[in-house]
Amino acid sequence: MVALVVVWKLGAQLLAGSFVLAPPTEVLVSLVQNAGLLSRAFLVTGRDALPASVLGNLAAVALACLNHGDANPVLHAVERLKELALGKYS
Repeated sequence: MVALVVVWKLGAQLLAGSFVLAPPTEVLVSLVQNAGLLSRAFLVTGRDALPASVLGNLAAVALACLNHGDANPVLHAVERLKELALGKYS
């Protein structure tokens, strides 16, 4: 970890003035100065991402349950969804 920060610092010094790579000290200062904004953004992102993650995992579990021993559960699920969409299940 220390080596990574040292390489980061050296890279920032080599690219000084190019705005390509900020040194770790500037990043830390920016994080502290903008802590309120960053924490609010983190909460909003988490609030939006958590339900999507839960739904995605539920969909994955549903696909696994539809597998029924098939070699390709995704293909099987797509076929079942096509049949459902075409009204073959009533």
